[in-house]
Amino acid sequence: MNRLQLTTASVALVLSTSVNAAIVDHGHYTTDTASGLDWLDLTETISMTYNEVVAQLGPGGALEGWRYASESEIGGFLDAFGGNSTYYESGWSPQNNGLFDVVAPLWGDTYCAQDGCTPGDGLSRFIHNAVFSSSQNVMTGKLYDLVAHSLSDTEDFVKTSEVTIGYNQSHQYVASALVRDVPPVPVPAAVWLFGTGLLGLIGVARRKTSA
Repeated sequence: MNRLQLTTASVALVLSTSVNAAIVDHGHYTTDTASGLDWLDLTETISMTYNEVVAQLGPGGALEGWRYASESEIGGFLDAFGGNSTYYESGWSPQNNGLFDVVAPLWGDTYCAQDGCTPGDGLSRFIHNAVFSSSQNVMTGKLYDLVAHSLSDTEDFVKTSEVTIGYNQSHQYVASALVRDVPPVPVPAAVWLFGTGLLGLIGVARRKTSA
């Protein structure tokens, strides 16, 4: 095996272990491989107050391992679905028309979960980690495409920060935006064997060259 062949084999090894960025649905949570974050479905925390959720985030809690997402992380998550971040604070925008239709089936539609409509035809309000300790309030964002609204055919409403809600205040359409880091994926044994074999071939090639 010459140096060109060795180089080609090395490139093939790198390409075989690369992972393309994608949104992956796991049922009650969604993985954004670009950011390396899992996103818990909003429907898992509907009507829970901020303080109720925080109480379950620690060791032994029902939400252990999760944490509140930041506003920028939420923006990145929406980007992964094809959203236009320039308009995330504009409210209604034709640039994000249809965004909620693709986000809602995976992340959840808090309105339709309660009222029985098709996900994407309602709205989702979500608490994130912008906390206002002096006023005992936390910030919420909103995705909105309620079919009854006159703009819903041509625009979607997107605001990653809209209004605040009290620490102990619940609402039937408000949930919590929770994330956790995706554990590193172990390299398959076959890749290790391939790599070991490749190193062996390199050694053989070097011995032949020096002989």
